Amino acid sequence: MRYLSEKKYNRYLKIGLLLFVLFTWQVVPLIHELGHVITLEIYNCKYWARWEHGYFKELYGKIYDRCDLNSNQLLWLYSSGLILTTLIGILFLSLEIISIKKKKIEWALIFLFTSYAFLLDFVNYLLFPQGDIEAILSLVGKENAINKTPFLGMFLLITMITYLYISIHEELEVIIVKEEGLIKKWMKKLRKYLKKKHVHH
Repeated sequence: MRYLSEKKYNRYLKIGLLLFVLFTWQVVPLIHELGHVITLEIYNCKYWARWEHGYFKELYGKIYDRCDLNSNQLLWLYSSGLILTTLIGILFLSLEIISIKKKKIEWALIFLFTSYAFLLDFVNYLLFPQGDIEAILSLVGKENAINKTPFLGMFLLITMITYLYISIHEELEVIIVKEEGLIKKWMKKLRKYLKKKHVHH
């Protein structure tokens, strides 16, 4: 088992937070719109895109379709962005869980914060229902449910924060156990060395 010091842990924690900000502001919006593009490509539908970007501004994209789609196709179109980002988020979260089990704490941190960047895309749409969520509810005839989505979003957000706390607590326990094990190992070697030195004298 490879040892990871608390200093290295804090370094990877900062890397994870940096990746979270980068993915939330720039990568996830791009992947979200890519989900819509993939759906339009599947339906062989012509489209054009408009992008807004800035160094201190979240990447924003909007896809405009140029074809007639039925209600089921529109439902898939509006859902595709959120489905893609959510699936990627679940994938990274699964990798985080596997990394913890394998005691690869540095990778667990990176996977955790990356997964949250993707999963928060869906949570954000629930907390502030507009765009895709609004269109989806309209297509399924549940327009009145738009007032309830913030409650679901808040529940998911609290769940994510709770899991974040538990996950980091588990990672710190692994570091403490490793540090204790390493100290015991060093002490054992030191005693062995002193014993040999005493015998030679």
